[in-house]
Amino acid sequence: MNEIEILCASDDHSNIIRLHGFEYDQDFLYICLERWTCNLDDLIRLTMRKFSKSPKAVAPLDSWEEAMEKFNFWKAVGNPLPLMLKLLRDIVSGLAHMHELKIVHRDLKPQNVLILAKGTNLTAKISDFVISKRLNEDSSSTDDQPTCHGSPGWQAPEQLRKNDANEAVDMFRFGCILCYAITGSHPFGDSHRDTNILNNNQNLSHVKHPEASILIYQLLNPKPHLRPTATEVLLHPMFWDSAKRLSFLRDASDRLMQAEETILNALESKKANVLNGVTWDNSLHKDLVTYITPQPKPAKQAKQAKKAQQAQQAQQAEEDQEAVKRFYKYNRLRHLLRLIRNILNHYREMPPNIQQLVGTVPNGLDYYFASRFPKLLMEIHTIISKYCREEDQFKKYF
Repeated sequence: MNEIEILCASDDHSNIIRLHGFEYDQDFLYICLERWTCNLDDLIRLTMRKFSKSPKAVAPLDSWEEAMEKFNFWKAVGNPLPLMLKLLRDIVSGLAHMHELKIVHRDLKPQNVLILAKGTNLTAKISDFVISKRLNEDSSSTDDQPTCHGSPGWQAPEQLRKNDANEAVDMFRFGCILCYAITGSHPFGDSHRDTNILNNNQNLSHVKHPEASILIYQLLNPKPHLRPTATEVLLHPMFWDSAKRLSFLRDASDRLMQAEETILNALESKKANVLNGVTWDNSLHKDLVTYITPQPKPAKQAKQAKKAQQAQQAQQAEEDQEAVKRFYKYNRLRHLLRLIRNILNHYREMPPNIQQLVGTVPNGLDYYFASRFPKLLMEIHTIISKYCREEDQFKKYF
């Protein structure tokens, strides 16, 4: 009855499993839920088979396995593709809805996340609300029954200690799910998980996605009040598409070029982590470096250029193409940001061979720089979050 009550209060959301109805007899109560294809644990185990170095003989695929075989969820172990990130975002979206209603799930785990397949569309939905609870006025949830702390191996440390639990419990559990969903491995190991959770003995070495790695670390914080909320996670850069990532870097470049000394010092302190001890031009194609390096004009040609007054349109075209060619300091992060900004703003005026080199906008250009400087986005995000998040041009990102 508790599950029915919780579902009636929350299942109008697209990422909460839908209750169609219930009946009961003298022995049992029966609930009718919308039909699903598999759960997240099934999906991850199926995905792990594809990446196993020594695949074992398996039985013929079930119908749901055949339906899921056509989808790709990982680029490599630890590096999720957009479809997996979409399913993970579905889970957070469902949690945000529940937490807004002051409902804590308390037993979130991969088996309780159901996957619905409709054609080529997949949706993740939260299910199994047997021990879910509405929070009381002081936003805490206390139960004496040991069964109300959820399944072993996925509990937050405060659940294991039988302390008061609020929405932060679900966020810790989501951190475990996030790591498991993109690596196939639990962050606290396969054995002695509860002990490892209590001792904060976590292993995130398999996580290759830089934004996900930082988010998981924040979600698994042993102190509940320091974990991000579901709403904050929805806005995390891990879920940004290429257009939003580039837009943020462009806005950050504009702001940091005129930043106060305190902010600039904080920015350059991130240099070692982003550049790994070398200047950033070493990570770019030589043709691109040559293109962005201004070439000195001969004296005679300079005089002619000074005297000749070109037509407005031709002059503007030249200015647009030269906009990317500025004097860059290859050991400064803000100059790397300025290069990304200039290429993004003047992409159409660049020569075809340079366009082909950096890729199309936004996906290709984002990949070109993200693959070479994987920690850049989160380091800049940290700086902007600390110093500029309340400014008008950045509110949309936070």
